[in-house]
Amino acid sequence: MRSGLWTAMVLSVCFAAYATDQVALTNPGFEMGDKTGWEAEGCGWKISPNPADISKGNYGVVNVIAPGDESEWRVIAQAIPGKGGLRYVGGVWVRAMAIGDAQCWFEVQFLDADWNVLRQYQTEHVTADQDFTYVNLPSAGSPPETEMISIRGVVHMVTEPGEKVGVIAFDEFQFDRMP
Repeated sequence: MRSGLWTAMVLSVCFAAYATDQVALTNPGFEMGDKTGWEAEGCGWKISPNPADISKGNYGVVNVIAPGDESEWRVIAQAIPGKGGLRYVGGVWVRAMAIGDAQCWFEVQFLDADWNVLRQYQTEHVTADQDFTYVNLPSAGSPPETEMISIRGVVHMVTEPGEKVGVIAFDEFQFDRMP
């Protein structure tokens, strides 16, 4: 009995060494039914209860790409306090439908006290239609001067939208500190 307990304790310590420390994002899956905690730039952002726009839960955030839209850059972002010299992992579930020449990605920016970008990481860009897929950064290091971290879903309109209405959905943002 005693050796079994000892083995269980040793294994739990070993597994904990590989775990991450969750960072408290506000409303990471948009389950408040709104954009609480998030700032949206550019046109086309809305909260959606449509099951097609949700990877988990009851809501997701979508960027609607409509004919005549002029916003080349569209960003949904949340800034959180940061600290230098740490490593992070993160990602988001992304779905793309009828996006034409648009592309999107998950991005992390490490910022100084004046909100200048010190270092930026991006996942591979989603450039074609796809069902919900998790895009992630396996590791991102914060520079010593880091004061804030911006967690971002980015949509870039490479050309003006075509005749179809496209949708890029983001859901369940994740950002964790590695021990």
